[in-house]
Amino acid sequence: MKNIRIIALLILALSAQTTFAQFEDFEDEEKSTVKVNTDGTRKTDRSFMDKYAFGGSFGFGFSSQFGYIELVPFFGYRFNNYVTAGVTATYMYSYYSTSWSYEAFDSSVYGGGVFTDVYPFKFLVVHAEAQVLNFDNISDGYTLNFDNGREWDVPLIVGLGYHQSFNERCGINYMLLFNINDSNKLRYNVYSNPIVRITFVF
Repeated sequence: MKNIRIIALLILALSAQTTFAQFEDFEDEEKSTVKVNTDGTRKTDRSFMDKYAFGGSFGFGFSSQFGYIELVPFFGYRFNNYVTAGVTATYMYSYYSTSWSYEAFDSSVYGGGVFTDVYPFKFLVVHAEAQVLNFDNISDGYTLNFDNGREWDVPLIVGLGYHQSFNERCGINYMLLFNINDSNKLRYNVYSNPIVRITFVF
């Protein structure tokens, strides 16, 4: 089931890239990352910095028994004004505790992933991301077990956000995201829903 969700998310991301890559920003031709020749064919006159995006996210999540703070740097390619896709790295400090026990546990989570950001409007960002994260599996949902060792989790993250632009390149995304691969409530999950993430884009 997990593999099916990953494949479906990747197909959705690729479909969005293909669809939005065909659009032109005719409302603001001077600022468009996609230019058109006089014969109607597309031309690319973007500089290196116009083609690529980089930055990082600061995220956090808390519940009664679990919490985390994460840093997610990224590097992406701008297909046009609408679509950016790329790769991420993730480091997270997390903790877990129980209401019925004085035991608590904290650890580091690390990994990476791929993402797609779609901007249907200048103020709106639609985010999709698939991560592969390594973590200490210390709970089955009922008891703490410190001998389970490290395991892998595959969060599939989707959501929306508000995009605030500073200029043609730079901005901040304030996003509310959800891990849709959070169906098994009887095991430890790296993320607790909802996920609040602030992303700086350059």
